[in-house]
Amino acid sequence: MQKFDDTVITDNGLNLLTSVNGGDDKIKYTKAVLASDDLTQAAATTIQKITTLSVKMSSPISINSRINDTINLSASFTNAAITEDFDFYCIGWYAKGIKDSTEYLIAVSPSTVKQTMPAGSNNAATAAISPKYAMTLSRSAEVVVNTNPAGSVTKEYVDNQVNALIAEGIINNGSIVSTTDDCNKMITTSYHLVKGNLPLNAPDGFSTNGQIIVYGNKDTTDGVTQLAYDDINGTGHVRSYNPTNNKWAEWDLVITKSQLNAVLPTDIARTGENNDFKGKNTFETDPVDKNGDAYGLAKDIATKVTDNGDNSIEINKQAVTPVRDNKNGSINFNGKHMTPADDSKVVHTADMRKPANDVAGIDEVNAKQDKIGYTPADDSKVVHDNHDGTIQVNGDSFTPAVLDSAIGINAQPITTDVDTLFKPGLYYVSASAPNNPFKKTIILENKIQYNWSTYEEIQISYALNTESGIAVRYVRPNGNLIGGDMLPWVFLSDDSKVAHLSGANDFDTVPTVNNNPLLLASSLPSDLVRTGQDQEFTGKNTFDTAPIDKATGNPYITKDGVPAVPSTLADTTKPANFTAGLQSGGVSVATSDDLKSVEASAWRELDLSGTSGIYQGKILIKIDKANKYVYFIVNAQIPLSAHSSGTKIIDLSSVVTGLSSAHGYLQGWIAGLENPFEIKGSTISTSGTCLTLGNDYSGEGVSRIATEADPGKQYCYVIYDSLVNN
Repeated sequence: MQKFDDTVITDNGLNLLTSVNGGDDKIKYTKAVLASDDLTQAAATTIQKITTLSVKMSSPISINSRINDTINLSASFTNAAITEDFDFYCIGWYAKGIKDSTEYLIAVSPSTVKQTMPAGSNNAATAAISPKYAMTLSRSAEVVVNTNPAGSVTKEYVDNQVNALIAEGIINNGSIVSTTDDCNKMITTSYHLVKGNLPLNAPDGFSTNGQIIVYGNKDTTDGVTQLAYDDINGTGHVRSYNPTNNKWAEWDLVITKSQLNAVLPTDIARTGENNDFKGKNTFETDPVDKNGDAYGLAKDIATKVTDNGDNSIEINKQAVTPVRDNKNGSINFNGKHMTPADDSKVVHTADMRKPANDVAGIDEVNAKQDKIGYTPADDSKVVHDNHDGTIQVNGDSFTPAVLDSAIGINAQPITTDVDTLFKPGLYYVSASAPNNPFKKTIILENKIQYNWSTYEEIQISYALNTESGIAVRYVRPNGNLIGGDMLPWVFLSDDSKVAHLSGANDFDTVPTVNNNPLLLASSLPSDLVRTGQDQEFTGKNTFDTAPIDKATGNPYITKDGVPAVPSTLADTTKPANFTAGLQSGGVSVATSDDLKSVEASAWRELDLSGTSGIYQGKILIKIDKANKYVYFIVNAQIPLSAHSSGTKIIDLSSVVTGLSSAHGYLQGWIAGLENPFEIKGSTISTSGTCLTLGNDYSGEGVSRIATEADPGKQYCYVIYDSLVNN
């Protein structure tokens, strides 16, 4: 037989074995087959999917042994009944359950090459294949034995082994003896039938019908044993050959137990059985028990014990009630079962500071208590120590504050991860503790409230340094207060360092909007015209109202009052072209076109009232004509219904005629009882002149949206077709 690859368990086999290992079924091995399916190049994963094979020959499966959780299986294929050669490539192993009686292909042993089973000769086996397979199951799995008609070993195996022994001369085929056969020459393991003719040197009195069985080697070197059984007389005889003196021993009659019992007295004592000795027996040596301890004589035992037959015993003529161990943790005393007290949990007289007769009973204590106006505490209303660093109040466990150290005793900050400190109380936390919001020594205060089967908690962190600060965050701990969810820390600002809506604000640096510094009044040119104030114009200027001369207080005259006005003099009622430019105090004056250009490229506020978008408030926009971009900034309160993909959020029809694409995200605060707990993002799409949601907010409403630019970009923007007022 050629080499086989590793056996592969099929998917159906794995399912059946899983059910058997789980105790849900029993397994019965049904058959093994030789199959013509060529699997020499098939991967294990392909073989796992196979459910059927092209069967060429079948054989029952024998269970040779079970060692722990390994089942040793075998099969035997002979060519005795094969009339034509056939090729095969694999061996299939089949089994079924007891509950699920469907027969499954559970494993396949693929051959590495094509193999051939030759045809037999005259119904005799000339070739045999005996594969074996060790299958692992759990030790609790039940296996139904499917008995192999060939026995525990295969016919092919027995035939081969017997033929090998015969070839070596160790055994022979046996014979029917004749009167010329000699028992002294029967030295090879064999079987001889005595049938009408008695051989030489047979046992005396042996009839002419029986068997002679010989156990020996091919010579007498190792000795020989012969057993002769007389079928007619019903007797057995045995003898052996002694290789030391080279002589046969005399035949001995073999007596069976039943034959011995028939001739022995009935009152003989037998070891291993209960015996009743009714007479007096004497011993030269004291008898011993099974442990080798000698029994003592009654006269030598000072203490004599007598069973009174009424659950009591008598020791030295005094009745005693014994205690019996029930072997289950209890004892029996006077016919009653009871559990003895744990010695470690009772009070011993040696442990008492006063003798028992000087200790008051509970009734005496209660009587005294009634006279001293003292009410014992209600156990349900007192604080209990849980012995794990927490206390219990009204059924809830808390961690008591341990930070208020006594004078002269320094408290040591803890280095516990702040994100694991959920229990209420005060904590003195080191700057090196993980997730410390300030990275400085802090006092952490946890305040917790039970609210409809959940815990709501606020954590307040106080920084302990010259630049103290406060941070707050919301926490939702789990039921055992050892884990939970939390929002980011919110750092409270110093009121003295923030701008107020009313009153004066003094900034150390110039404030900015979207990284653009604000223009301060002190930064404006000193020669700018301010309405409501007297002004001095040193350059050429035009006025709708005649200016007043600073020195005289008289108004300047118009062109009508000036004779021979030069042709180059500007007419204030008509457009004038200042080819050399217009200046005031040496500074060029901006034209309306200049101002329009500045206005077109600057951030400005856009009112969306009356537009088709859901948001009707105001946003900031800036137009980039060179790239046809409209940048926008939004931070808006919107209806909860605005959460579906395609919802129109902002309408830019007052600015552009159409939009081709949008870039950026709308971050939405998911609404939960009007309180934001989670942020969801949405891409931005366009529809006509409107900005729409690119995707749903997970089917939930949002209370507020804000813009977020694409990575690497500063603002969200749309690309427009053209401007309404180009």
